[in-house]
Amino acid sequence: MKERNTLKRRKASAGRRTLLTAELQKDICAYIRAGAYDYAAAEACGISRRAFFEWLERGEGESKRGRARVYVQFSLVHHQLRGWNRHRYGPR
Repeated sequence: MKERNTLKRRKASAGRRTLLTAELQKDICAYIRAGAYDYAAAEACGISRRAFFEWLERGEGESKRGRARVYVQFSLVHHQLRGWNRHRYGPR
């Protein structure tokens, strides 16, 4: 008889890691504070418009993929910046 491996298997993660890091979030926010449109700021940092809006949806809980803390934080900061820009430049 063969001996069975009794080590517990580590649960595999569901997918790959997100590209949204604290550094990337700071870069996107800096572009938005400078007056860029939010999606243009993301594109300037190498993130597609689609991915940017998907991150916002996930942060707001509107995505089927679920919420994660990093997306919730990003969404909150984004909404604060939108309010700041409206105050500074007026409604778009």
